[in-house]
Order: sequence, then structure tokens, then C-alpha cells
Amino acid sequence: MSKRKYTQEELEAVVVSDISDDSDKDTNITENEVDSDSSEDEILLEEIFESDDSAEDVAITADIDFWEPWEDNQQRFESFPFTKDVGYCPPTLNKPTSELDFFQLFFTDELLQAIVDETNRNAQEKVVMNTPLTRRSIWASWKPVALEEFKAFLGVVINMGLNPKCELGDYFSSSWIDHQPFFKDVFAKQRFFQIFWNLNISSPQNNTLGERSRSSKVKNVLCYLESAYTKYYSPGKHVAVNESTIGSKGRVSFRCYNEDKPTKWGIKLYMLVDSTNGYVFNLEPDFGNQTAELLIRPYLPATARVVVHLAQKLVDATSACGYHIFTDSHYTSPLLAQELQKMKIHLTGSVMGNRRGLPDTMKTVSTSKMQKSEVCCLHNRYLSALAWKDKTVNLMLSSLYDNSVQDMTRRYKRADGRWIEETIQKPTVICEYNKFMRGVDIVDYSTSDAFSGKSSRWWRKVFFCLLDVTMNNAFILYRSEKNGTNYRSRNFRKKLVLQLIGDFRSKAKRRIININNNVRLDGNFHAIFLRKSNSDCKVCSDRTKPGGRKTTVYFCKTCPECPALHPGNCFEKYHTLQDYN
Repeated sequence: MSKRKYTQEELEAVVVSDISDDSDKDTNITENEVDSDSSEDEILLEEIFESDDSAEDVAITADIDFWEPWEDNQQRFESFPFTKDVGYCPPTLNKPTSELDFFQLFFTDELLQAIVDETNRNAQEKVVMNTPLTRRSIWASWKPVALEEFKAFLGVVINMGLNPKCELGDYFSSSWIDHQPFFKDVFAKQRFFQIFWNLNISSPQNNTLGERSRSSKVKNVLCYLESAYTKYYSPGKHVAVNESTIGSKGRVSFRCYNEDKPTKWGIKLYMLVDSTNGYVFNLEPDFGNQTAELLIRPYLPATARVVVHLAQKLVDATSACGYHIFTDSHYTSPLLAQELQKMKIHLTGSVMGNRRGLPDTMKTVSTSKMQKSEVCCLHNRYLSALAWKDKTVNLMLSSLYDNSVQDMTRRYKRADGRWIEETIQKPTVICEYNKFMRGVDIVDYSTSDAFSGKSSRWWRKVFFCLLDVTMNNAFILYRSEKNGTNYRSRNFRKKLVLQLIGDFRSKAKRRIININNNVRLDGNFHAIFLRKSNSDCKVCSDRTKPGGRKTTVYFCKTCPECPALHPGNCFEKYHTLQDYN
């Protein structure tokens, strides 16, 4: 059946006439009459809309299908009042002062101790599983992790993000080009990998088979951190929805591809961030169908449900309304705008031209011959759709902004090398969108120093991502409290590393390594001395060959290694040749 578009006046006339016809029958209604009336109503709705349309589709069609050009004297949209206090909400007792104190507003000793207990339990199970252990087994020297040691482990992981390498083993390398004393001073290589491979953040499930879900591996930590995020900060009126990708090439069904992000393959993570500073207020990992089943408003498209879900969590946590959410074209649609309107939340974002509910003019404007700086704006009862031509056509949708424009000056370089300034008229909605979507860019920049070590467990990747988001939030709170506008996130992380490690150092004894060949080849005077026992000559001794071992009692006292050297040729080769062997 073809769909006929009725105007608002025709719909109201149908409803009024139907009510007037049945007003005298309301007092005595039999069961048959109820059935008859309901069937008549169904026939009436089928005449107006298609029979498979839901009640929500009826309301949406009535609201968003009637668009008209925006007049200069047109009344603006209603602005919902926003009265919530904004900013850092410090604890009443033991107010934080240092970088570590702010970090532990989220990663408290309670949470860290729970992770330590689960890690020790997981390690014990592996030891029992691999018993009897061989002498060279990595589990043969396992010892339970303590809280202070785990804090040092987190400090090392954070510093690995600040100094990226291809392989985790490179951080503990003795090679001259890879060697960094910090890592081997804090942890022996074997001990670090013991903790890394045994890391576990979820308690064992004792439920019946089938009740264990994907999210259960990170649910405990995720819920704990989300509660702390909302407890110590209240976002401003303008918030943005950010979609991040946790890099992972593991064989999991919910791995996705995102061509617009630096990290293409991985696990999708939706975040609601404060547009002014990039504070992550709440987040939602995408675990595929399991996440889709938990999202509210099942009659909406999946992208709209994500935004509504994050908005509902925001409203529930702050008990406030009047927020203004900014989204990109992946999420923005008239259906989403109408749903947020019911929650007294404004929506502004770039929009695709083929979105359901947009006027036909906007669907074809991207291919039309618009002039540069030309503006086309349509509106209905609660939405405005705007197209503006710059280099390309930009489509915007907003439940707050109108068709107003403002003068903008920009500089560009011509082909002949000269810089030219020009003044253009840019719609206010695009200026505000660029301004308040910057929170997404701040998050992406702040998390560029995230730990990216390879792991065969996807939930380990999610945990380290949560660690990075937490450091970003702690840095924002620290800077707002200290009024340090010039304080950089990288400096915050370096100080946090030192405070997490404290006085913890590796107890493993290791040989002294000469990491600077310039000492050996500096051309300065080197003193040769005698020692009481023989040692293999550094130059001519080779134990891999029969009779190749050569020993001497002489050694160079100037070089840090104090190598054993035969006086004469061996001593000269060692101090003059790069490859003395």
C-alpha cells in the first residue's frame, strides 16, 4: 500500500472527528464494541500509513516530514535551561595533592588489591596445571605479587607507552641501541613477563554454563572506574560522543574495522566526553550483539541507540537536563534528535544526506551546483537542516541553532607562494560544531602515549586502554586544581611513573654491561693491571673451538667492564677496532 503524507491539520481533524463521534458512547461500552472500535482504528491507521509501521514511526513521520525554508524573522528554537554545577568535585576527606593521589581517585588501593588477588590466583592455577615444573620453566621461580610491586608494574607499563618499541623484550635488551637502564633496574625481564602473562582482572564464574558473557572479563573494573569518573567530575553543558578503537588483531567475533581512525582494526569503544577539556565521563565497549541487546530504545537504529544510551547514563548520574550533545555524521539523524528532545537534550552534528527524515532538498543538495559560501536552510517544528558550500557541501543538523552566519577570516597560500587573507561568512552552527567537537581531538591526542604492547588476550588490551583513559581524567582534574594551564600530559605521566614505582627496585643481580663503546674507543690512556686469577681474554679467547680458550691475568682497569686482555696486540685491538674479534 502506498503511503500518503497527511498534514498536521488533517491528522488533528481526523482525531477530533473520531473523538466527537464516540463521545456519546463512552459510558456504556461492551466487549464487542471495544473490538469493533479497535478494528476500525486499525483500518484508519492503515489508510494513513503502511500497515507495518510502528507507533513510533507514526509519531516520527508526523513530526519530521514537514520542512520549510527558514525565514530571517523566524523564531528560534527553545533552549533548555542548564543549571548543573560544573567541574571537579573533590572528596571531603584526604584531598589529593600529588599526581599519584589524583590517579588513585580512580585506581584505588581497593581496586588494585582486587586485581593483585586475581593475578595471584590465576598464577597459582597455572603452576598447578604445569606441575611438575622443569628447571627452566618461567613458573618455577614464581612468587605472589604484592601491592607495591603491582604499582611498580603499572609504572613500567606507563613508561613503555612514553617510549614505544616494537617488542616488549626490547625494553630489557642489553643491545647498545635498545638499552634503557630504567626498565631492568625496576624489573628483571622474567619477573615482568610473569606478572604480564598472569594478569587477571575478573573473578572466576561459578554460574552455570552459558551465563558467562564477554563483558564479564572486564565488567568489574569497568563499572568501578565509571562510578569514579562520574563521582569526581560534573561535565559542562556541551558534550561530544567519541568513537575510539582499541587496537587488536585477535580472533574475536566483535573485532571491527574503522577506516577513519589511526588504529583501523580492533575493539570499538564509545565515549561521552566533555567538549571543553576532553574528560571522559562514561564509556561503553562494543561487544557485538551482547552490547546491542543491552542498549535502550530497541526501535531506534543502532547508532542512535548508542548515543541515547550514553545520554541516559549522563542524565542518571547528574540528575540534570539541558545538555547539548555533538556528534559526527556516523550518529546524527532526525530520529536521534527527536529522541534526545524528549530527554530535554539538544543535538548538533554533521549528517549524511541519505538519512531518513531529512528533506529531499538536503538529499540532493550535495550534487547540486551551489555557489561558494551559499547557505540553504530548512526547518520543521524542532529541527533545522543546513547546507553550506565551502570546498565541498557541508550538511548539518541541529535542534538549537538557526541559519545565522558570522564573518570568519582565514589565510591560505596561493600557487605563487603568496599568503592571502579572505573573509567568508560561515554558519554559526558549523563554527560551534568545530569548537565543541574539539573534546574528541583532545582525547585522541592525550591517549597517543598509550601502551601498545602485543597481547593474545583482548581483555588485556581493554584494561590498558582503561588505564590510559584514567590517566587522562586524572591529568584533567590535577591541572584544574593546580591551575596549571601549561602543564603537559606527558610531564604528568612521567611524574606519575616515578611516584608509582617509589623505592621499588629489582633484586636480581646482573652483570655490568658496557653500553657506550666511546669509553673503549675514546683514544685516552687505559691502565693495565694484574689480577690474582686467570680470565678469558676478551679478544682472542673462543671456547667454541677446540683449544680456543686463552686466559690471562691482565685486565684494563679504565674500561667499565674491566675486560681481561693480553698485553700487546689484544690490548691494542680492543681499544682501537670497532670489531675486535
